[in-house]
Amino acid sequence: MRRVLIMVLCLICILTCWLVFPVSAAESGSCGASATWTLTDDGVLTISGSGAIRDYIYSGYGETNPWRNSTIKVKRIVIGSGITSIGDNAFCHLGHVTSVSIPGTVTNIGQAAFYGDSKLSGLTIPSSVTTIEKSAFEECDSLTSVTIPSSVTYLSGSVFEGCSSLSSVTLPSSITTIDASTFAYCSNLTSITIPSGVTSIENFAFGYSALTSITLPGSLKKIAPNAFYSTKLTQVTIPAGVTHLMQDAFGNCYSLKRIQFTGNAPAFDSHVFNCITASAYYPRSNSTWTEAVRQNYGGEITWLAYCGSQHSWGQWTVERETSCDKAGLKVRACTQCDMKEEESIAKVEHQYESTVTPPTCKDNGYTTHTCKVCKTSYKDSTTPAGTHAFGEWVVVKEATCLEKGSKERGCIACDTKETEETDLAAHTYSDTVTPPTCTEGGYTTHVCTLCNDTIVDTPTEKTAHPFSPWQETKAATWFTEGEQQRTCTTCPETETEILARIPINWALVITVVVLLTAATVTTVVLVKKKKKA
Repeated sequence: MRRVLIMVLCLICILTCWLVFPVSAAESGSCGASATWTLTDDGVLTISGSGAIRDYIYSGYGETNPWRNSTIKVKRIVIGSGITSIGDNAFCHLGHVTSVSIPGTVTNIGQAAFYGDSKLSGLTIPSSVTTIEKSAFEECDSLTSVTIPSSVTYLSGSVFEGCSSLSSVTLPSSITTIDASTFAYCSNLTSITIPSGVTSIENFAFGYSALTSITLPGSLKKIAPNAFYSTKLTQVTIPAGVTHLMQDAFGNCYSLKRIQFTGNAPAFDSHVFNCITASAYYPRSNSTWTEAVRQNYGGEITWLAYCGSQHSWGQWTVERETSCDKAGLKVRACTQCDMKEEESIAKVEHQYESTVTPPTCKDNGYTTHTCKVCKTSYKDSTTPAGTHAFGEWVVVKEATCLEKGSKERGCIACDTKETEETDLAAHTYSDTVTPPTCTEGGYTTHVCTLCNDTIVDTPTEKTAHPFSPWQETKAATWFTEGEQQRTCTTCPETETEILARIPINWALVITVVVLLTAATVTTVVLVKKKKKA
């Protein structure tokens, strides 16, 4: 019995501690042979230990990352020193992560490691990293800039595909290939510097990106199908080392207007320039540029020969006059070849005339400045409108005691009108006077003839009872009281009064007693005399 009592007391102590000191909500576990993880209440996922974070899957058969059920909770990732590799799908689809800290011990970032982390904006890749696998940062929509260290020798395909906010990328000279879809659908990436060591740009490497300009290095040899498909490039120079332009390499680049080739004619696929209209310049002295080579290849290409060396430029001619709303354009041509150069001519100053429109009670005033040359205009010097000059109020709807009315007035200078609601009208009462009686007080009843609203007031007190004359109902005596009553002539009300006893006449009583006594004595005397006789 004593042992049972001790056990019960121990359990009570444990339960009390749980209630008073809440248990930490931190989650933890293993994520590699020598790596562990901890997720705290503030949303920090910390990876500790050494070696590699194991590979996971996002869907299908296999092991998913252990913090997947806490996707909403994870806000920041801190990878501790000693971790050497970030496994496949390790931190994918953590939609609330804003930053990640990668230590200088990591050498590999696995496939889809941070795929779909849509709020990840802070990222520094340490110089220890040598390989970034396929789709590692795909669809990280908030990522704006990234610098790839020179230690990286290979970027797998789709590494930054769909990073819609990415606008600045620094690639190291150690990169030799820009793999398939690496920067595809980067809708904010307008320019990028291709390192001099790059030899190949693969399928859709920049497809559907926002590129407007690019300089291709002399080391480049391969431009794969769709490499720049549907970008916004305006001009491009093809290096001499490129021997083959493949299907749709510049397809649907509707802004591309100038293409310049610097070496021998490459092999062309049939739809290299699909759906574009552009001028293509080739070196005149290069015999590989035969008429058979110079075809449209899916677009509308105008082929123009150029010197291939120092041009001998002619005089500038104005092709479009400048004005105050549009820059002009001047052109000059090489006297030795078909190469042309264009330069814009700065717009001239506007010659404005000003017209003042004064304010009215309805509209603000302003000043309009109109150019005499191009008729372009703008407004400024706004002055506020004045107050309206309103007329008298006119009743639009009469108010009653049931419904509010309305009234309206208009500005005498414009069509502006004001409407106001009027208060409810007073009641129209019909009065009925109820006079008082001997049983009830009187009053006046006021009833509205429209809405039946009723007020009772002017109370008057009850009247006195109109009693009949007193009637004796019991006669008074010397020894008992009498009684009399009277009744109201309009209601059952009855009043009763007590009649006082008749007062005793002691003189009369004494006289009677004396007389009776005298009579008795006389009678006795006479009787005695008679007996003697």
